[in-house]
Amino acid sequence: MTAKTLLIINPNSSKSVTDNLEQILKPIPEIEFQFFTGPSSAPPEIDGPETSHQSTEACFPILKEKYLGRFDGYLVCCYSDHPLIYKLREVTTKPVLGIFQATMLYSLAYAGSAYKFAILTSTSSWEKILDDAILDFLYGPSGKRLNFSSLPLLGYLQDPLSTAANYILNLFTDSSRSLPSFCLPTVAANVNVLELRDPAKFEGLKKKVQKLVDEGAKIILLGCAGLSGLDVQFKDVFPGIKFVDSVAVGVELLSGLARFDSES
Repeated sequence: MTAKTLLIINPNSSKSVTDNLEQILKPIPEIEFQFFTGPSSAPPEIDGPETSHQSTEACFPILKEKYLGRFDGYLVCCYSDHPLIYKLREVTTKPVLGIFQATMLYSLAYAGSAYKFAILTSTSSWEKILDDAILDFLYGPSGKRLNFSSLPLLGYLQDPLSTAANYILNLFTDSSRSLPSFCLPTVAANVNVLELRDPAKFEGLKKKVQKLVDEGAKIILLGCAGLSGLDVQFKDVFPGIKFVDSVAVGVELLSGLARFDSES
């Protein structure tokens, strides 16, 4: 079988993040990796929607011009519902996966009332963003929900049917969206992404993990590319808990997709 080549995309401009990814990714038989770091016009750190869009604007033209058509799959290594994922999907028929989506797919293979998962992220600004991303992943993007102004019938529903009308509305509006019982709210380590691998920060990270474990988490998703490689250290401290390296699971899933595409 011909080796498949995946492009591992770091959409920020911090080469240190890419260097860490190159060091920690384990070889996969018949899979080759190449790495991309965002240009200097990309933000050095992605800390929310604004910098996500900035990084997309900086990276997408380069990727489209110089990298499309050369790879069997693309992994966007920002732990978010990053817009670059969707821009790339518009211009390639090859699989494009984000590391956030990869961990969601992994978690759903295990999740249940006795097997909860949670995300450990970098800073508190990400907590609501990632919880909303989970809801969008499970229920569909909130911005694409039904427009009930186009359904005049609901405007005519009067008591005693108003309860039924409210029920119907709640099925399709954001008010009905909540994290399922097998998913705990995201917890931030309150550590800058570029400092997450600093040994001096590990004690603080352990305290955050302990909080999630105390709340019943059995699967902890390391919700930042800067946390990649720390899963082994966490497993030593918290035996019996699954720690999911988002980049590692992303590479495994993307490799499977690339292989499947070539065989189907």
